[in-house]
Amino acid sequence: MIYNTMQLEDYEFYFSKERMNSYDSVEQHNKNLHLISSISLYIGIFELFFRNKIDSVIRDKTDNEEWLFNLMNSFNLLSFDAMSEIEKNMYQNFRKVNREQAKTHSQIVSRLTFGFWVNLSKLLIFGWEDHGFAKVNYTEILDVSKIDLRKYDINNHILYDNRLKLIFIVRLIQHIRNRVFHWENLLKIKREDNGRHISNISASEKGKTMRILPKNIEIFLSDVLECIDRKIVQEIITPKNPKIIGRNGI
Repeated sequence: MIYNTMQLEDYEFYFSKERMNSYDSVEQHNKNLHLISSISLYIGIFELFFRNKIDSVIRDKTDNEEWLFNLMNSFNLLSFDAMSEIEKNMYQNFRKVNREQAKTHSQIVSRLTFGFWVNLSKLLIFGWEDHGFAKVNYTEILDVSKIDLRKYDINNHILYDNRLKLIFIVRLIQHIRNRVFHWENLLKIKREDNGRHISNISASEKGKTMRILPKNIEIFLSDVLECIDRKIVQEIITPKNPKIIGRNGI
């Protein structure tokens, strides 16, 4: 479909000229919004699962139902300058939690950012004994051994370390999530001189960079959710009875 100048001007008026300049066409802009709509449910399911899974793993290992309060106190005893970059980010996440509104452990769990849980998972998998956390096997969080990241971009590395693969996966989901919830362009592709297409969705760890091509974003998210529980994911995404029913049957 070809849009005339007046239609483009309308889009620039309602969504800003700067925003429209980041797309190749009006059609691409609209396609991006539809993609965001279709993958938001996937991201929501994963975020809810991920933070509650990590919370459950730590509670089981420490036998402490309120381990977050201990971690907050542990951070408060440290000098900010003595913290690693990842610890500084987590500490800043803690400081943003309103203690007047988050008085219980479960309330803090729900209010901490997704980035906090991504950072915590990395520390748990590779060891964080300084704060009293034993190393966690990646399968205790999510078994991603069957996922091959080359499926989503042929230029991705083969990863034999599934701990690192899990971190790449959650970092990629974090990147997608942040762009989705700011309504940014997920379809942006850079073409290098050698003709190779470079996706804007990427994550870097330990000297490696992994990417997800736009056409494979939904496939990637679906494959990750399959690692959780196929039955519950299918029931949420494709319910047999899509009618919304409240507690009182309404």
